[in-house]
Amino acid sequence: MKNIPKILLRTYFRQHPANIRLARFNFLARYSWLQNLLEDLRPELFPSELEPEVEEPPVDEREAEAAAQLIDAQVRGRQGLYQVESWIGRRGQGNLFNAVWLGAQQPVVLKEFLLPGRSFNPTEARQRQQKFVNLAGLGRTDGRSQDLRVIPTLDAIADTYSAERCYLITDVRDAAPTLRQQLRQMGPLHAIAVRQVLEQVLQTLLHLHQQATLLPSGQRQFGMVHGNLSLDSLLWVSSAPNQGFVYLADLALWERLFDPPTATPHSVDVTAATVSQDLTALGRIGYALLTGQETLPTNDLTELDIPKTDPYLANFIERLLTPNAFISAEVAWRELLLLPTLTLAELEPVTPTVETETQRRVPRWLLVLAGLLALTALGTLLWRFLWREQAPAGQMPQVCCFEEVGAVPTGEYTYTAIVQGTWNYVLAQRNLGQRGQTLESAIQLAQPELILNYVPAASVADTLIAVQTGAAEFAVMPRFPDLALPSDLGAEVVAYDGLAVLVPFSYAERQRGLPQALQGELTLQELNDIYVGKVDTWNDLSRNFLGIKRYGAESLETVRMFEQTVIDPLSIDRLPALELQPTFPMLRSILQDFETQNLGSIGIAPLSQVFGQCSVYPLALAAEREPTVQPLILNTGEPITPAIDLCDRKGVYFPDPEALQSGTYPLAYEIIVVFPQDNSRVPVGQKFIEMLRTTEGQQLLREAGLVPLNGVTP
Repeated sequence: MKNIPKILLRTYFRQHPANIRLARFNFLARYSWLQNLLEDLRPELFPSELEPEVEEPPVDEREAEAAAQLIDAQVRGRQGLYQVESWIGRRGQGNLFNAVWLGAQQPVVLKEFLLPGRSFNPTEARQRQQKFVNLAGLGRTDGRSQDLRVIPTLDAIADTYSAERCYLITDVRDAAPTLRQQLRQMGPLHAIAVRQVLEQVLQTLLHLHQQATLLPSGQRQFGMVHGNLSLDSLLWVSSAPNQGFVYLADLALWERLFDPPTATPHSVDVTAATVSQDLTALGRIGYALLTGQETLPTNDLTELDIPKTDPYLANFIERLLTPNAFISAEVAWRELLLLPTLTLAELEPVTPTVETETQRRVPRWLLVLAGLLALTALGTLLWRFLWREQAPAGQMPQVCCFEEVGAVPTGEYTYTAIVQGTWNYVLAQRNLGQRGQTLESAIQLAQPELILNYVPAASVADTLIAVQTGAAEFAVMPRFPDLALPSDLGAEVVAYDGLAVLVPFSYAERQRGLPQALQGELTLQELNDIYVGKVDTWNDLSRNFLGIKRYGAESLETVRMFEQTVIDPLSIDRLPALELQPTFPMLRSILQDFETQNLGSIGIAPLSQVFGQCSVYPLALAAEREPTVQPLILNTGEPITPAIDLCDRKGVYFPDPEALQSGTYPLAYEIIVVFPQDNSRVPVGQKFIEMLRTTEGQQLLREAGLVPLNGVTP
C-alpha cells in the first residue's frame, strides 16, 4: 500500500511532456509531505541530460559590471534623492534595483537603462535621454489618479554625469514576478485562470487605448498602445492573501528608446505600434499560459494546436492571434465576458495518446483508480492555487450568488463606513432583488453563519483607524483623490458612483429654465467660480438672469469629494455660505426656490441617490480641454438632454457605466472596500468583496443606485 502514492505520482507525471512535467514537479515540490516521494522519482522522471532547473539566459558581463557599480549609490531626480540598496534582476531593457526614496523614506524600485558608447554616439545618447524624460510616465489629463493596473512612474531621470544612463523610479509593485516567472514555476495555468488573466489585461488595454493621457512633457495624447506586451511585461501583483492582479509594465513608449540603432529600422518609432499588435501579443501570452510553451511553435494558425479543454477559450485565443480579428480591446473584452463558462467538472481533461511502458505493466483497474485519484488531486490543486489564488478581482463577476462564495468565516464581525455616506444609503434601500429585501438581509439569508454589524465612523481618519486597530474588520468608502492608505491596509473596488451637479427642472417651464439656458452643461471651472462666489447670477454664464443659491448634500463624503475634485485649493477657506441639507429635502428646496422665489439654485449630491427623480436636472460636465460628459444615458445609449421630460421618461435612463468606470465623467469615483493586509486576522473583508463581486451582489448594488463593475446598464 505504501507504494500507491508513488505509483499515482509517476502515472500523473508521465501524462505530461517533459517541459510541463518539469513545471509540475517544481510546483508540487513546495509541499513537504511530497518531497521525499518526489526525490525518489526524480532520477526516473528527469534523466541526467535534463536537470530540473530552468536555464537562465546568459548575462552580459559588461552590463553586470555596470549594474554592480550602482549598488549603494544615490541617484538624484526631480522628486528627490534615491538610495540604491540591492539588485533584483534584469527585465526588458534594464536592471531592476531595490531602492529607498530618502525624502519620503519610502521603498521604491529603480530601473536602470543603459545607452552604451559601443551602440550610441554621445549625440544619440543625449537625444534619447531627453526623450526618456519627456515620455516615461502616464497621467490623467484631469490630474486625478486612477489605478488602471499599469505600473505608475514616480520619476524619470537622465543621468547628468553620463550620457549612458537613465533611471525610472516606480513603486514596489514593479518588483513583482512576471508571468514568465510564474509560468516557469507553476506550469500551464488552468483555463479558468487564463480567462481571468486575459480579462484583466484587456480591460487595462481598453482604457489605455481610449483614454486621454498626459505625458511628463505636458503633451496630451488620446489613446496609447502598449507596444511591448509579453510574458515579461505583465506582472503578477499580490494585493492580499488569495488575491492578485495582472499589471502592465515596460511600455514601448520608453523601453524602445534603448534599442540599439541597428536593432530594427524603426525600433524607437512606437507610433508604428497598433491596437491590433497589442491584441495579437496578448494572444501569444494566452497561448503560453494555457500550454506552458513560451513561444508559438508556428506562425501558421491552421497548424497551431491549442488545447481544447475549454473550446470557447481556445477559439478566442486563436482569434486574438489573428491580426485585426477584433477592431478594439473593448470589443475583445466584451466578447470574452460573453463566452460560455465551463465548470471544473465540465472542462474536458487532456487524454494521453500514447500508452507508456509503465502503464502496460500496471493492471487496468489500478490505472483507472490512479487516474481518478490523480484527476481529483489535480482538480483540487488547480482550484486552490490557480483559481483561489490567481482569480483576480476582475470587472465581471464569475460567481453567481452569495451562497456560492466558499470559505466564508463564521461568527460575528463589525465593519464600518463614513456616517451618512453612500454606504448608509445603500443599506437603507429596500426591495432589492425581491420585495422587502435589503443587501444585508440577502447576505444573511445566503450566509446565515456570518453576522455583520455595521457601525458608522465620524470621519475618513476614524474609518481607517478602526480597520487598523481591529475595531472593524473592513470599511466601505469612496476612493477620495487624496486618500493615501497606510501600508498595512489594502483596498479593492466593488462599484462606482459620482457627484451630480443639479439645477431645477420643470418641463412645463423649460424655456426659462436653467437646463435649457445652460444647454445642459457646465465646465468644472464655471462650477468652481459659482461655489467660491465669483459668479452670483446665471447671467454671467447664460442669458438667464436668475440669482444663485448654493446647496450641498449633508454628507461628509459629498463635501470632501466636491472640495477635492472641483474647488481651487486656494479658495477653500473663502467659500461663501453653503446650505447643507439631506439629499431629498435639498432636491425639494431647489425646485421650490425656482417655482416660488425666482432663484436658480444649484446643488451637489451623489449620483446614486438622485438619478431616478425628475425635480432637478443633472448637468453634463467638462474638465479643462476635455469634452462634455453627461452622467445619465437613456436605455438606447444616448445621453439625456434638457429637451427630454425626465418625469415622463422615468425608468428608461440610468447612470452611464462607461463614463463612471473609465473616469471620463470628471466627478466619477470608485467605491472601495478597505481591509487589513494581515494574515493573522480573519479575512472577512476579502470575502465581503468576493460576495459583492458575484453576479447577485453586483445586481443588488445596481438596484441600490451604484454602477456595477461590469459596466452594463439594466
